[in-house]
Amino acid sequence: MTARDPHHLRAHEGALQYWCAKWHGSHELMHTFVDAALADAPAGSLLTTLRVRATPAARAVSMKASMAAGWG
Repeated sequence: MTARDPHHLRAHEGALQYWCAKWHGSHELMHTFVDAALADAPAGSLLTTLRVRATPAARAVSMKASMAAGWG
């Protein structure tokens, strides 16, 4: 994906979903992906929205785990 179009927002959004804990990754993998995408993004890139999108996804999974453990 990054070799073909390294700043394509929709492709990065799909990858963000893939790397979240809900699907095939973890909070750490998801945030590592976001950090790498933003490190290479040009100034003013829409890829900066990935950080905002990653935060609620991480929070939702944490809340679900807390409720399953009887903490919520």
